[in-house]
Amino acid sequence: MLNTKIKLCIFSAFLFSFGFSLNGGQPSAFLSYGASARSIGMGSAFVAVANDSSAVYSNPAGMLQIGNIEGSFFQSDLFGEYQLTAFNCVIPMVDNHIGFSYVSLQSSPMELRDQYNVAQGTFYDSKTSMGLSYAQPILLPNLSIGTSVKYVTRTLYTNTDARIVGDLGVMFRPLSFLTIAGTVQNILDYQMDKFSTDKFTPVIRGGVAFRDKGFCLSYDLENDANTWFLGAEYQLHPLLTIRGGLNYESTNFGFSSELAGLRFDYAYSNSELGANNRFSINLGIGQIINDLQQNVASDWHATGIEKYREGFFLLALEDMKKAYILNPNDEDVVKKIAKLKKLEQLSDKLGLSLEAERAIWPDYSRIKAMVVRGETDKAAIEIKPLLARFVDNTNVLHLMELINHPEKAK
Repeated sequence: MLNTKIKLCIFSAFLFSFGFSLNGGQPSAFLSYGASARSIGMGSAFVAVANDSSAVYSNPAGMLQIGNIEGSFFQSDLFGEYQLTAFNCVIPMVDNHIGFSYVSLQSSPMELRDQYNVAQGTFYDSKTSMGLSYAQPILLPNLSIGTSVKYVTRTLYTNTDARIVGDLGVMFRPLSFLTIAGTVQNILDYQMDKFSTDKFTPVIRGGVAFRDKGFCLSYDLENDANTWFLGAEYQLHPLLTIRGGLNYESTNFGFSSELAGLRFDYAYSNSELGANNRFSINLGIGQIINDLQQNVASDWHATGIEKYREGFFLLALEDMKKAYILNPNDEDVVKKIAKLKKLEQLSDKLGLSLEAERAIWPDYSRIKAMVVRGETDKAAIEIKPLLARFVDNTNVLHLMELINHPEKAK
């Protein structure tokens, strides 16, 4: 096994060869200010890290690294004139992850004057982005792709414009300690009105990250070799992580304190425009309600097993997927999903129908309970509508067999 020094040598060699030049324009300013104090504290070198809920902002492909439902809130006062607010959320699914984001840049009241320099009241400069993100693995086990679609509005006094903006991200982990990633922001720019001639030009960013034993070192390039970002963080204690970063325009440092899934992040950033303090809160909802999740997951697992044993395979798959979302580490759930997916692929040949199973299951479980209680005469009456509606259905025929031979239902 490679020790840390050898790993760092490999990373350094890769970093040296990574000094490439990319072409692209500058992003819309407010979408480049950051959405978490953690990433800012690392000098914004985060495209190959992106392992918390702010991945929906920095690199949607990184969402697959998040094991539980996670959300974050970020707010910063920019030079006393603007308030930057961001909210991010990631929800792990069975085969993919989805995320939601909200970013707002709101000015303080600005004095409005006419051509004669007479005060006419106040106005605001406001920019907002609401986004939906999606990520899934592709081709290789450690390769993922992600995309974000954002609805962006900008308002200055009485002038407003709106557009749809799209981002694309990829992430690859060829070695356990090395991650390579890239994003193209504004790859889509569809203007929904004719009130502005502004264009959100594409912004290309590439990055690499080294991670080992609580230490992370990352490096990004954006558009060309002159726009660079370097950051590092180290976990001193489960409750405390420190970080620092440099980039082409600022010096940054910060820290995090985490307990029971709740993480507080602080970052200090100093540039030619002045110094700023940034704060964010990241909430690992899945960790905080872990016990509740596992209990609910166990319930879904149990109902899935029951439906599986009764031959309701497609319904069982639905329940197992719900159990997996709440507890992705349950090996039995993972195995059952893999097995049931194979049956799902053969559903046409096996005569399986999800709609039929959904329609039959409530009556099936109720009538079988009658058989178990010895109420076979009542069960024989109750099953008649099912027999008439689903003549050749194997589940209904099996239930009829249990009514005729109630000892098999015990």
